[in-house]
Amino acid sequence: MEYYIKVGDEKRGPYSLNELAERNLEATTLVIPTDGTEWVQANQIEELRTLFENKESTNEAA
Repeated sequence: MEYYIKVGDEKRGPYSLNELAERNLEATTLVIPTDGTEWVQANQIEELRTLFENKESTNEAA
């Protein structure tokens, strides 16, 4: 699945999961799947949660 992200008022993408990981996506970034109808925070999409779980465990270790 690919996703668009919202940066300010601009829609960017679509990006694959790997591309989003490289962009250091924030959990609160608004995203929409290419076949979606509604913008949601990235951490609300199960497939994207793994991107933030890794960040959280890194932050806890620091």
